[in-house]
Amino acid sequence: MMPVFTDEYSHYVAKDKEDLRKLLVEEEKIYSDINFTETDWIECHPDRELTIIRDVELPKEQWVSDTKTIAEWEKQNGRGFLCSTEW
Repeated sequence: MMPVFTDEYSHYVAKDKEDLRKLLVEEEKIYSDINFTETDWIECHPDRELTIIRDVELPKEQWVSDTKTIAEWEKQNGRGFLCSTEW
């Protein structure tokens, strides 16, 4: 199982913090090497529950949400972006 890392705004699945840096700096180009700060990212406990709301562009009464553990989300989605608290 790979860990999930969060900066309180986004959640990413990565092998470790070095893999997270590679994902965010080299692959998705969200950060430059200078702007990426490893200490901003914390590893989520695998048993922690996380609710993801889909279709946030729809009116709130039409939102659909799923709640799973971090471990379940990681297993379903694999490496990469998982979700964001901003839209």
